[in-house]
Amino acid sequence: MVNKPSTTPRRVSYKGPFHAVLREAIAERALTLRAVQRRLAGLDVHVSVGTLSYWQSGARTPQRGNSRRAIAALEKVLELPNGMLAALLTAKSSPSVNHSQHPDQPDQTVQQPQSWDEFIPAAPAMRALLAQFGAEVQDCLATVSLHQIAHIGEGRELARCDITETVVAREPVDRYVFAFQTDPDADVSDVTIAAAGNCRLGRMRNDRETGMVAAELLFDRLLLPGDAYLIHYAYAHPATGGFRDIHRILRSGADIYALSVAFHPSALPVHCFRFSTADRDGSQDRSAKLFLGPHNTVHIAERSVQPGVYGITWDWL
Repeated sequence: MVNKPSTTPRRVSYKGPFHAVLREAIAERALTLRAVQRRLAGLDVHVSVGTLSYWQSGARTPQRGNSRRAIAALEKVLELPNGMLAALLTAKSSPSVNHSQHPDQPDQTVQQPQSWDEFIPAAPAMRALLAQFGAEVQDCLATVSLHQIAHIGEGRELARCDITETVVAREPVDRYVFAFQTDPDADVSDVTIAAAGNCRLGRMRNDRETGMVAAELLFDRLLLPGDAYLIHYAYAHPATGGFRDIHRILRSGADIYALSVAFHPSALPVHCFRFSTADRDGSQDRSAKLFLGPHNTVHIAERSVQPGVYGITWDWL
């Protein structure tokens, strides 16, 4: 519910720029950004706390149709004259805001996800598997940063791969679906997936013919467009030895991708290489050799990652 307009004269300066007036109006009403978000929701207008923070700091300004609708609602919530904030947005006296560099949605510059057909031969099977969790759930999120730490056990098996991932919502979404494809001769029933932080494990599904396994990770809350969220999860395939690579398909790219592989002292490789391919038919470039560190680990770290497949491969004796 939005409070009835107060009869107390407003002390907010009406002279812009937009972000300064917005910040002052919120402060005068003694509202937190979370409280503003709740009151906007009462008017059926949904804006993330992060977006409100960007707006009041001047880092971003509302530009899209839905955002402009939110401005009218903000004027009601903050008891400002009708059209005041909208007028400040169109004024030319806001040099501190660069609209071309700071769109109102944080994920506006994130690339749309490329089709699975670009990366794996069994794309139809992958789509069918993911469809069991709801249409296009994966496409509701984009990866901002991803860090994997893989542990190769004494039997050359994938003992565990821990993942820390930051995602941003494109659409309202309350879950993430993680998919993993095993080696051709592996048994998918041996794969385990676990939720490790800010999420809990939901349904798991597999396709034995293609060796694919997928699981949904349920968030603690519903994400609205522009919301960022950090999750921790892990997967393992302890029954299968002879692993030769760890990789990740990034269909939308990412700001940062990092991968570490730690080898058991009794299962050290003879050669390790970084590789990346733009698509499923791309050849692995084995010229980027990696060297084991003092703790029997190798790693890669990439910035401004384009859509593709990224990983580390190695040779056993």
